[in-house]
Amino acid sequence: MSARKRFAAIGLSATMLSGVGVALTATDAAAATYACNYTRTTNPYRTYAGHYSGSTHIPTKGSWSKANIEAQCLLKKDGWNPGPIDGIYGDQTLSAVMYMQARYGIGIDGYMGPESWPILRYFA
Repeated sequence: MSARKRFAAIGLSATMLSGVGVALTATDAAAATYACNYTRTTNPYRTYAGHYSGSTHIPTKGSWSKANIEAQCLLKKDGWNPGPIDGIYGDQTLSAVMYMQARYGIGIDGYMGPESWPILRYFA
């Protein structure tokens, strides 16, 4: 068996044993970046980026989610710097949310929640 085939077989075996595709960790997601596909509704005025349409998700620091991707896209569109659009709620995203909250006069905690989502969707 050639070295190439042996490495492929080892990789396939490791993939099958590890259950890849079952769960995506924040570390795995760090390698990915996502596109923001903006749409705007007019009644009520809201901007969506194509990853999450709700307004109740409250992230935890270091977590990965589609809602985090949505928040990062909207923050970027509104002129704040959330860092890479990778879905990980890290320090840059937390800081961007805090600046946004301060600018729009809502409670400053650095986390997207029921008070922050509608404001960001309106102004983005």
